[in-house]
Amino acid sequence: MLRQAVLQIALTMAERKLMYWNSIVSEFRDADLLLGNGFSRLFSQKFSYESLFETFLAGANPQAQSVFRSFGTTNFEAILEQLASAHHVNKCLRLDTAKIEETQAIVRNGLVKAIESNHPRNQDLDAKRLSCFTESLDLFHDIYTLNYDLILYHMIMLARDRHRACHTIRPYNDYFWQRTKDDWLQFMDFQHIQVYKHAYYLHGALFLFKDGYRDLKICREGRELVDEIGDKIKAGQIPLFISEGKSAEKNLAISRSNYLRFAHKHLSSPRDALVIFGTSLSDQDDHIVAAIKAGTKRVAVAVHTVGKTTSDIEATISGFQHRLAGLTVICFDGTGLFS
Repeated sequence: MLRQAVLQIALTMAERKLMYWNSIVSEFRDADLLLGNGFSRLFSQKFSYESLFETFLAGANPQAQSVFRSFGTTNFEAILEQLASAHHVNKCLRLDTAKIEETQAIVRNGLVKAIESNHPRNQDLDAKRLSCFTESLDLFHDIYTLNYDLILYHMIMLARDRHRACHTIRPYNDYFWQRTKDDWLQFMDFQHIQVYKHAYYLHGALFLFKDGYRDLKICREGRELVDEIGDKIKAGQIPLFISEGKSAEKNLAISRSNYLRFAHKHLSSPRDALVIFGTSLSDQDDHIVAAIKAGTKRVAVAVHTVGKTTSDIEATISGFQHRLAGLTVICFDGTGLFS
């Protein structure tokens, strides 16, 4: 009976055109890795849109709460997209746009503050799991992330410590290495130390800030990083953080940052293989899809299967194949990559 059940699972997987990670890992060893929100949610459900939205509303006044609940969604990007459409209509009709612009600012700033408030402290993170996930990165080359949180930051620091203990393990560099003052590292568009792999924050991060034309990264040690970021936010400094709704608006915001333009240029660069985990590549990420298709030949995409029906999974696979048409696309059960 057990053998029959295993064979049935294998048949179902084949029918769904869904692979196991272990069966394709050799084909994607040393591939680049793209991470989305699903990766961060492996550590805490506080990173879900629903949890962030409730934290955001808790900091808003009753009138603002009523306005934001009326959108009928907890997706910040969808709200920003609707606000952008309203702004465009009012502008075309030569109507006042000040209130809409004020609301857009509340959403963007509130999202940053909600993430800062929701972010687990160091002692709340599962250190053993974080270490295990960090070891999983040894399979890959460069890392690209759509996330704003500090999870990858912590993993990169752990990879650095592992490199110091064993030089065969390659550490990561994110191109922020020029020290400007005690608490900051400045973005530099080059580095010549060959041992490094690289990490790219495609939509910015909580620990990145702008200072005029410079893009900077907090590097202060000896204090909880989340608290340091919180102090910056409370003082009126907003992190380099892309939260616009539509892909075109994201592209416009990206164009204003030397670092973000640099990161997206690298995502568009030629590569043989890319593994994608934790993102659905929705319409709001058209710019990401375009960058992937510009230079990548083969992609392996993780499919979230927990609690999903066969028809749900088949629809997800079809969606990825459609979005990434023109590339060699392999879909695999995401539960096998990070566990």
